Amino acid sequence: MKVSNLPVAQSANEQSTSNDQNAAACTGGGVNAAPSSSAAGAATAAPPPLSADEENRRLIQLQLVLLLHAYKCRSNENQGGDVKPCSLPHCSTMKHVLSHITTCEARITCTVPHCATSSPIISHWKNCTQNDCPVCVPVKQAADRRRQ
Repeated sequence: MKVSNLPVAQSANEQSTSNDQNAAACTGGGVNAAPSSSAAGAATAAPPPLSADEENRRLIQLQLVLLLHAYKCRSNENQGGDVKPCSLPHCSTMKHVLSHITTCEARITCTVPHCATSSPIISHWKNCTQNDCPVCVPVKQAADRRRQ
């Protein structure tokens, strides 16, 4: 399945936030960091821009990870006990989307934010059997590393 078949819609604010988070993750001598030619020499160059397909894949993965987190977080809340509110940005939004999707009849034409894009992402995640899926494989590998 091509990445471009999985739509993702984000507001400008969400794109800015996720770009800021990615920029923070790439600093500190990471793979994409390069020495700066500045006089101070302490700053690093920005990573090369992503292609449209790479950026789309990254946004789909981000939405998928948020949806998976919200599902697990919601399950933890439903178990009761002493549960404090989740501090992950957008978790409450995705919990709302997950609740809404169960009764949504509009699906692709739905105007509730993130509903139209979340349904195909969730469906793909549940049914994906590709060993080389550019969206699912990295998410599954990261989850496997966390369990070890």
